[in-house]
Amino acid sequence: MLPEMVISQFDSTLRVLPFAKSPHRATWEELEATFGDTAERKTMLYLARSRLEAMIADSVPVAAAWVNGSFVTSKQSPSDIDLVVILNGPQVAQMWQSGLIPHDEVMKRIRHYEEQRYEPGGTATQHLTDFHYARWFPKDHGLHASSYGELEYWSSCWSRVKVESDAHTEEVPDFTRYADCKGFVEVRW
Repeated sequence: MLPEMVISQFDSTLRVLPFAKSPHRATWEELEATFGDTAERKTMLYLARSRLEAMIADSVPVAAAWVNGSFVTSKQSPSDIDLVVILNGPQVAQMWQSGLIPHDEVMKRIRHYEEQRYEPGGTATQHLTDFHYARWFPKDHGLHASSYGELEYWSSCWSRVKVESDAHTEEVPDFTRYADCKGFVEVRW
């Protein structure tokens, strides 16, 4: 169950999920119930879920999805829904090691989805879903350190808040990022 949102320390008109050391876990249904309160948000959720289900139907081993951005705030009209799709690294290897799917085909399927950052027809300036990808490996796996680093990167990025500067000049950036200011959601498959 998702926690109650709190008032952002940088914008008293905005509510955000409270910061936590790890993502707030929820089911897709809880995500829909909490953040699917407008037709626009429902469309974003539908598109995101459809993309995830297409990956799963194509035997891509989705372990979880991290959901973030303005979508998981009280912002009335978020521009999109941001996700990091976390692939189960050991299951990727098992797919071809089992002999069911050749290695080249497994990698082709995964690359196909990784190259689709936005929904079909979406562009960098006009889209409703924005997908990124990371692989997860358990602690006893040789690739754990790199996968842990990748997940730490996304966790750190998604816990930050970007605040615009009133004093923007060539020497002063137009915004400042503050760490550990908000939470985000994890949905497992």
